[in-house]
Amino acid sequence: MPFTFSHPAIVLPFYYLPKKTRSMTGLVIGSMVPDFEKFFRMSHYDGFSHTWPAIFYFNLPLAILLSFAFHQVARNSLIDNLPLFLKKRLLPYKQFNWLRYFKNHYLVIILSILVGVVSHLTWDSLTHPGGQLFELFPILSKWIRYPGFHMWLYVLIDRISSVIGGLVIVVAILKLPTYFIPHQADSKSSSYWLFMGLIILIIMSLRLLIGVDAKFFVMDVLITLISASLWSLIVTPYFLKFYKN
Repeated sequence: MPFTFSHPAIVLPFYYLPKKTRSMTGLVIGSMVPDFEKFFRMSHYDGFSHTWPAIFYFNLPLAILLSFAFHQVARNSLIDNLPLFLKKRLLPYKQFNWLRYFKNHYLVIILSILVGVVSHLTWDSLTHPGGQLFELFPILSKWIRYPGFHMWLYVLIDRISSVIGGLVIVVAILKLPTYFIPHQADSKSSSYWLFMGLIILIIMSLRLLIGVDAKFFVMDVLITLISASLWSLIVTPYFLKFYKN
């Protein structure tokens, strides 16, 4: 499968549509949410999230929940503690009132999520054996052989598209306008990253104690690391609030 965090690249062109017709939060989270079954399981296995019926009973409700979790819990603490080159580009987003936006534009958000989810499933169907697009193009199952290199064509496309998608996102972030940050506002809490690291370590340790499929060890460890990082983004702000009080 293409890397989860490369998927938003395919929905970035929607940014140029009128704001009232799209929600970038919905598009971006929708484009990633089918992979969250893996993150919940902390395993490479996903039994249903990449099916079309799951769009409505899993992906849509979870994407709405994740949108609230990001904007209402994780966003501001994360932005405050980012490296300066990211913080000065993302700081204005702290002022975005998600609750008011959702109340006034919930239909646009829902439609944007659905578009994002469909973009994910479509991309994956090209790089997964058994996918609808995969079945339409038998050449994807071709075995590419060169001296010192051999790989299925669909796997090669998967890897290349993941890299390209990641680069597109990096470029998009770097092209964001920068804002002046006063010195006193450029303060990062070492406690934030300490708590983040501690929570990640605890979750990773518990997952490894439970046991990981040896056949997919590297993939499952990577998925667990991503999952632990996402959980820590949600939990850390609460720890910091309790710690400061």
